[in-house]
Amino acid sequence: MPDIRDPDGTSFARPLIVTRLGEVLAIEAAPRRGFPSRHLLSAHDVRVMVLAEREFLRQRAARGYMKQCDQAFASIVKGYGIQPSIVTRPDRDPELIEVRQKMMAFVAVATGATHRQVGLVFKRDHSSVGSACTRYASAIRATISVIPPTSEPDAETGA
Repeated sequence: MPDIRDPDGTSFARPLIVTRLGEVLAIEAAPRRGFPSRHLLSAHDVRVMVLAEREFLRQRAARGYMKQCDQAFASIVKGYGIQPSIVTRPDRDPELIEVRQKMMAFVAVATGATHRQVGLVFKRDHSSVGSACTRYASAIRATISVIPPTSEPDAETGA
């Protein structure tokens, strides 16, 4: 089982999160022609999603509803350590497409926004977001469902 730690080295893993991690990692992607089945989300993906969900919930508690898609996008991009301009550009690199789809599904699940709203953030069509959600939404929902809502103020604004 992978060790889940914050960047400062403190552990935030609870038995429920570790159990949920095992359940999520057991979800396999549908095998492509000629390829063996593989895990849908890696342990790194799960860690990034959990940290991004915590960051998003912290920001959402301090701000209004209007920019939730942008806030969730900023949280997940920060978690993966990718520049936002790289994620939104029209690149067809298979690895970037996979990460972008995971990010789109995360934003849709975390915010409850429509596919069209999420597509505007990523500069993609709503059908691309729908495809990403079909593929990854259930695994992401299982990953972030253990995080309790927070009402902590945003450290940047102090609100």
